[in-house]
Amino acid sequence: MRILKLLIVLLAASLLGACSSRMTANDANFAAAINKKLGCFPVAAPLTGPKTVVRVSAGNRAAIAQLNALASAGMLKASTRIVRKRNQHSMCSPCDPNPYCNPPGSGPGRPTAKKPGCFHSVTERVYLVTRRGAAAMKQALGLMCVGHEKVAGIKSFTKPTAFGPETVSRVTYTYRVTKLPAWTKSKDVETAFGLGKAHSARTTLVLTNHGWAD
Repeated sequence: MRILKLLIVLLAASLLGACSSRMTANDANFAAAINKKLGCFPVAAPLTGPKTVVRVSAGNRAAIAQLNALASAGMLKASTRIVRKRNQHSMCSPCDPNPYCNPPGSGPGRPTAKKPGCFHSVTERVYLVTRRGAAAMKQALGLMCVGHEKVAGIKSFTKPTAFGPETVSRVTYTYRVTKLPAWTKSKDVETAFGLGKAHSARTTLVLTNHGWAD
C-alpha cells in the first residue's frame, strides 16, 4: 500500500514538473511554440492559386526579383506589356465621357505642356503560373512555397508580463528556410529569397494552460 501511494506521489510530481517546465519562459519553450505556427515560406507576390495572374509595376524591384527567379525555375511564365492608365488628378475633364482623349488638335482634350492628358503609360511585368508551378502549388494547398520556416535561434524576449487576463512575452527570433523543393536549387532562387541566410522576426507569445503559444 505504501509503495502504491509512493508511486502516485511520484507520478503527480512528475506531471506537475512537466507542466511547470512547459510554462517556463526559456528559449526551448519559445522555439517550440513558434515552430508550431511557422509553415510555408511564401512568395512575396499574391500567388494564391494555379490560375493566378500577377501584374507588377516595373518599379517594384523586390517583387520582380523573386518572380523572375521563379520564372527562371520554370514555375512562372513572364512577359512585359505597356498599359495606359487614367491620371488620378487629370485636368483633362472633357475626356471623361470618352475612354480615350480626343485626337491631337480636336477639342479640349488635347494634351499640352500645362495639360498632360488623361492617360499615362505604365510598364508592367505579367506572370502566369505554369503547369510545373501549378503542381507545386497543389502540393502546398494553393500556395507557392519556397520551403518551410524553422526557428534557428531566440535572440531575446521580454519578461513575462500580465496584459489584461493573459501573460505575454515579446520574442525576437531568427529562422531559416528548410525542406527546400528541388526547383529552388538554383542561384537565382537562392539569391532572390535569401535561402542561405537567417531571417529575423518578432512575435508575441501567450502563456496558456498547456504552455506558451504563438
